[in-house]
Amino acid sequence: ISKVLTVFGIDSKMAAVVAISIIILYTSFSGMWGVALTDVVQLVVIFIGVPLTTVIGMAKIGGWSGMAAKLSAMDVPGGLDTYLSPTGIGLAAMASIALPMIAYEIIGQDFYQRLLSAKNERIAKNGCIIAGCILMAMGVNSAIDGMLARAFLGDNLTEVSAIASLPTVAAGIVIAALCAAVMSTADSLLLACTSHVVNDIYLGAMGKSADDENSSKAVLRMSIVTTVLVGAASLFISLAIPGIITILDYAYTFYASGLVVPVLLGLFWKRGNAMAAVTS
Repeated sequence: ISKVLTVFGIDSKMAAVVAISIIILYTSFSGMWGVALTDVVQLVVIFIGVPLTTVIGMAKIGGWSGMAAKLSAMDVPGGLDTYLSPTGIGLAAMASIALPMIAYEIIGQDFYQRLLSAKNERIAKNGCIIAGCILMAMGVNSAIDGMLARAFLGDNLTEVSAIASLPTVAAGIVIAALCAAVMSTADSLLLACTSHVVNDIYLGAMGKSADDENSSKAVLRMSIVTTVLVGAASLFISLAIPGIITILDYAYTFYASGLVVPVLLGLFWKRGNAMAAVTS
């Protein structure tokens, strides 16, 4: 979000502080219901914004052949044929990117909280299938947008210059889509971390109960405090590590390597128990 908002001349660090403050605020006071409602709005914006950039870009450049012609005059990584190939970076590199993310999808608490919030099993299952199909299409869309941006801007390509090159209305929609993409992920992960701390540690390990009114208020206070602290820590880390891909690579690798085996065994191995989970 900080990179995107620099289009308006806002300092990147200030933009990051404002963005995370807004996310913390509505996540703290609305919980899962608020996160789900805002996600619906954010996803609609994303589904409009990302394809819109592709359509506009392809129309301006003269379709796939026009884009290829522009890229052929540039020093693109691996040469034009490799650059335009879906497997251009090689299967090993593709696997190194995909496997940690696939592993994360299997054990991501933010995904499970949606499944457990679904009205019934059928809705949860159909939602996963539909979401998977949409995500694959959006992934292709985003890759084409990246190639279009390079074709238009060459060595001058940055996040800011790519957005600024779009027509005003389209640029506005794209900025909203990028912010929505970050917010829909950030609020879910904030809520996931909070539910871990409150349910597993505060209520579970410490033997607390949320049944009476006083305990319920204490749980709510603990949830808000945890959300604020985790959000602030996330902001610090994001400012300390400059690249989003680097952060994601670290996060997915650590998270997946620690949890894939115990979660899968816990779900499918009949002899799995609480002691095994704690030990793992």
